[in-house]
Amino acid sequence: MINSYESSNKTKSVLTEVYSQKRGTCVTVVILGIIIGIFAFAYITFGNEPMTDALAVNSTLKLVSIIIHHGQTSPKFTYPSDPYNNDSRWIIGLGELTKKGKQNMFSLGKYFRERYTGFLPELYFSSDLEVQSPNADTCLMSAAVLLAGLYPPHKYQIWNPTILWQPIPVKGISRETDKMLDLTANCPQLTRKINEIENGIKKTDTKLPKLYEYLNENTGREFSNLSSVLALYNLLNAQERNAFPLPEWTQSVYPDMLYKYAILSLLVQTENQEITTLSSGVLLDKINSDMKNRHNNMTHKKMFLYAAHEQPIVNLLRILDREKFTSNKMKPEFSSAVIIELHLISGQSVVQAFYLPKNGKMPSAINITECGNPCLLDNFSKYVRPLIPRDWESACYV
Repeated sequence: MINSYESSNKTKSVLTEVYSQKRGTCVTVVILGIIIGIFAFAYITFGNEPMTDALAVNSTLKLVSIIIHHGQTSPKFTYPSDPYNNDSRWIIGLGELTKKGKQNMFSLGKYFRERYTGFLPELYFSSDLEVQSPNADTCLMSAAVLLAGLYPPHKYQIWNPTILWQPIPVKGISRETDKMLDLTANCPQLTRKINEIENGIKKTDTKLPKLYEYLNENTGREFSNLSSVLALYNLLNAQERNAFPLPEWTQSVYPDMLYKYAILSLLVQTENQEITTLSSGVLLDKINSDMKNRHNNMTHKKMFLYAAHEQPIVNLLRILDREKFTSNKMKPEFSSAVIIELHLISGQSVVQAFYLPKNGKMPSAINITECGNPCLLDNFSKYVRPLIPRDWESACYV
């Protein structure tokens, strides 16, 4: 479990801070209706329930950052004794976006179009939107399909009446230079810290070495770390999802035992402050800086969109609400998303965070640790400050 990053008193409620100067102003029965309206607005705006689509696009919204888990894929991993190594149902290849994955990402784009109608213009302008993705096919394709749902061409942007689609740039980040979304390849210190934590788990959990041995014997492939268990779980889950009968040897370990260690693999990167800073500090800094820049009118972007694998989703959820997403060990589904919104209310910039567990579900509010939901931008910045590295490269190559 992540320890508290910074000692502080409980953050005051945003409702109190924003409206404290307004107490005592409503004193007559004549304006009873106004009082009711104010309280209704405050409840809707500051309540701890998810914002409805209509409320999400009201005039208070200034900026949105969205981190999405790519759409459903074919397995990215296999093993020598896998009976489906050459199955024709994987004709698209390993680790590729499936038809359902494309459909779900397109629907997710349509959902964001509906949610942010009135905030995002119907017409696409590069000044409104920035999209980034690891240089991985599943993420790049997911971003592209989502954008097709988010920005169907209108009016003069229709260039072919039979194809209601328009090209929108996605900035691919090479694995060698990625500091935000897929960074185990270029941060040796992060890899060392992951190995240290996993070695500690192996020493205290006697079932884990036995599991590795069992998997080695039955798959013909070496299993020696939690990430390989995560890959195997994802493979078997994909085969089960596609109605493939699983080999008999899997019955004693799938799903429960493999799921347990797959989750552990995802939780390792936020186990303590040091490793969280390495794994997530640059992305946190980007999200926080974008909100501060918007607050100071230094940018007029409306949305920053990031397509990613599941790891950044888990990291952000654990950082934003340590208690809930540490005790509630969950694995993000395909097409899930973390949404971070900046609102300007009565002159105060406030942050609201939501988790969209899967396409077609309503987002749930995230109660930001030591800050609540909503959370004053200044308080959000104070909360994430200890996790933002001063020099990420130096920290990675110590």
